Amino acid sequence: MAIVVRQEARAEFGSADTVLVEIRSDSPAARTAVEQFAGDLTGLGAKFVSPAFAVPGGHLLMIDPGAADLRHAPDVVIGRLREAGVEDAVLAVPTRIGERYETIQALAPSARAWLRAPLAKPFGEAPRTPPVWLAGLVHEWTGPDALAVVLSAEVPATAEAVAAAVSSGAPTAVVASDFATWVRAGAVTGGFGHLTPGATLTASGDVVAHLRAQRDVVLTHADRLAWAGVSAVPDARDLLSAELPAEVGNLADFVVPDVMWCQVLSAGHVERLGGPPPGARRLDGDRWELVVGEPEQWMPGHPDQQRVREQARTLLGACLVDADEAFSLARQRMAEARERDDEGFFPQGRRPRR
Repeated sequence: MAIVVRQEARAEFGSADTVLVEIRSDSPAARTAVEQFAGDLTGLGAKFVSPAFAVPGGHLLMIDPGAADLRHAPDVVIGRLREAGVEDAVLAVPTRIGERYETIQALAPSARAWLRAPLAKPFGEAPRTPPVWLAGLVHEWTGPDALAVVLSAEVPATAEAVAAAVSSGAPTAVVASDFATWVRAGAVTGGFGHLTPGATLTASGDVVAHLRAQRDVVLTHADRLAWAGVSAVPDARDLLSAELPAEVGNLADFVVPDVMWCQVLSAGHVERLGGPPPGARRLDGDRWELVVGEPEQWMPGHPDQQRVREQARTLLGACLVDADEAFSLARQRMAEARERDDEGFFPQGRRPRR
């Protein structure tokens, strides 16, 4: 047994660029050592150090060294591992995503579904727990023979691996593709501290069929969602991301980011609209489904696309906000969250003054 530092890992720490390393060990004590090592890196002057994100057989760290000299960092992690009683480990550089992901993100058009679970305390009323159920949904959507992308590293995409990565707070995606002509992908996030959990599903190829399949997924889980939307998009860009636009990220329970072919609305949306929009269908769990037109009409370049978009804008007008209003609403929600933060999520010093 030994602690091995791969040559490429030493070279990675000698670079001025962003460092991505993997500490591989089956020892349960390794996580503590990695977390201590992350603190050491901050002490050495690193500009940014990510949390220790779980991947199969180890943990990932992403580091922005800034102006710090981290060439001796591998020796520091060796010391931390030995202090923790870990005698069998490897410090390596994981396989990074590359140009082939640029190829699949350019596939056009594509089907996209966005899913947002209820906001967690103190933003909402849901418990603040990792969205493992969304990780399972994403894994099921992509099917077998997929790869997981944690940060920008490729790892095996077992259901357990995806759940572990999401539980550790890592932005995680699962990708099945020939990396040339088709892709079927999903991404999941807990949001900041698992406050705004959500997922996306993306697929190219038979876009209309994929849109209908995504709608089926959304409806199956509608009672567990605060909002969901399904629509055609120009390409598969952002297939590795589960984030909504920043200005509506913590407002998804009463604001929608855009008009779409199919949306699932919850009580907050219906209240803001003054009642369910005409044509909406009531679902279990006090949810409503709004479908505008047929999926093919939402395809880029379809002659009816502008008409159905305008129809949807009329139906959802009060839930569509511009950037300034979204910023104001998000700021208000943040202030309210800090006021009702009885679990100490926000540092006391950052509470707004009364």
